[in-house]
Amino acid sequence: MNENITLTEAVYYILLSLTEPMHGYGIMQNVTKLSNNRVNLAAGTLYGALTTMQERSWIEAVPSSDESNSRRKEYKITPTGEAIVKKELVRLRELVNNGEHILEPALVGSNAEFACDFSRIEERMTQRTEGAQGMSDEDRRKKCAEKRRFSLSKQVLRGDI
Repeated sequence: MNENITLTEAVYYILLSLTEPMHGYGIMQNVTKLSNNRVNLAAGTLYGALTTMQERSWIEAVPSSDESNSRRKEYKITPTGEAIVKKELVRLRELVNNGEHILEPALVGSNAEFACDFSRIEERMTQRTEGAQGMSDEDRRKKCAEKRRFSLSKQVLRGDI
């Protein structure tokens, strides 16, 4: 097995999806869901990747669990594929750890600069969200999502997460 395999995000999510037997359309939907809508596979891209992964023995075709459609192919990850995706996970963790190691001192040092700005922005966002009685449900959801993203950004810069 090649020690230096780097998976694309699409292949990574396809392999993760195939921990359970799944057909092509199900894989496409699951990849979109796992990636928070960042990765949207076209059928040609998916089936090209599935063919390549089968040739490398990372996945295998299995009998369809849908007896009404025996032509539908389902795929499942193989032990080789599991090893590949686990190696990729280790590689990704190393990337994140290296980035945190290098950037975290800079983020910790800059927290004081951002603290006042975050407090003022957070106060304005709270006022805008609380004053949302006349808003539609969709606008209210957007404001709440914006506030959650801001809160997460603040926690990252403080080093809480």
